[in-house]
Amino acid sequence: MNDLLNKMSPQSIYGTMVAIVVIMCLAGYLYVFKKPLQEYKLLKANTGLLEAKVESGSGISLKLETIRQETDSLTKQLQGQTPLLSSSKLVAHVINGLDNISSQHEVQFLGLRPAAPGTVKYFEELPFAIEVSGNYFSLFDWLQQVEKELGPMVVKKINIEPVSGSQKQVMRLNMVSYRLK
Repeated sequence: MNDLLNKMSPQSIYGTMVAIVVIMCLAGYLYVFKKPLQEYKLLKANTGLLEAKVESGSGISLKLETIRQETDSLTKQLQGQTPLLSSSKLVAHVINGLDNISSQHEVQFLGLRPAAPGTVKYFEELPFAIEVSGNYFSLFDWLQQVEKELGPMVVKKINIEPVSGSQKQVMRLNMVSYRLK
C-alpha cells in the first residue's frame, strides 16, 4: 500500500480523499436521510391540511345543525304532530281537529266512526270512517290539511258523491292513523 501511495501524486491522493468523502455523504443522504426527509415533508403538508380543516370547523357545526333539523323534520313526518294519547283520547283529538279544519275550509263535518285498532309492523293502526260535505275544491283542501295536521294519516278508501240539486259533494272516506307502538 505504501508503494502505491508513493507512486501517486499528492493531487491524486487529495482528489481520491475528496471523492471518498463525497461518495460517503451521497450514500449517507440516499440511505439514511432521504426517506425521513420525505416523510417529514409529507407530515408537514398533512399538518397544514388538518390545521385548515380545524380552522374551518364552523362549517361542521352548520352541517350538524342542518342534519339535526332534517332529523327532526323526518321524526315529525313519521310520528306526526299528534300528542301521545290513549286510543279513546285520540278519537276525541281527531274529532276536534277535523271539526276545526272543517270550519276553516267551509266543509261540513258530518261524522266519524272509529274502528277497532290494529297493528302493522311497528305501528299501531287506528282506522276512522269519516263523512264530510262541501264543494270539491274545499274537500280537496280539507283533506290536504287533515293529512298534514293530524298525520300520519292515510286514506284507505274514498267515495265522493254529488248532492242532488247543489254544487256540494259528500265525501266518505276511511282513514287510518298510524302511531309508533
